Amino acid sequence: MEAKTINYRGFQLQVTPVMDHEGLWEFRYRIVRAGQQADGKDVVMRRQTVNFHRTADAACMAGLELAKVEADNLLALEHGA
Repeated sequence: MEAKTINYRGFQLQVTPVMDHEGLWEFRYRIVRAGQQADGKDVVMRRQTVNFHRTADAACMAGLELAKVEADNLLALEHGA
């Protein structure tokens, strides 16, 4: 399964499903501010390994939702909310 990428509130969110050793799926996600280079300085990268998913699609959907929450939190911190 390949990565899913969406644009969300000024960020590019990319989620990659990863199969673990037991045949279940987890995900990695990357958040890059629109217009920034993905050089590590302006990138948030996370990996979720606590709750595994039965399908790659389910892992991608969970990863996108979590990445959206983190992007919202980054915006709130910038605006002093």
